[in-house]
Amino acid sequence: MSVEVSVEGPRGRGLIEQALTMTPEGEHLFAAVAPGNARSLRSFLACGFLPLASEVLIRTEGLGKEREGQVL
Repeated sequence: MSVEVSVEGPRGRGLIEQALTMTPEGEHLFAAVAPGNARSLRSFLACGFLPLASEVLIRTEGLGKEREGQVL
């Protein structure tokens, strides 16, 4: 889900809480939050989510190849 910041105040937490009511009892629910998005992270934590792990994206394209005189 993506929520734009509004002048009326935060909406993200309300949407998260609403989504939680649609999840069947006993089902696991996972969320991914962009590393630099502290506002979203706080919203998910406030709704009872717990940090599970972090993710690192690694790119192999271009490794060892020269581009404009530089080794990538």
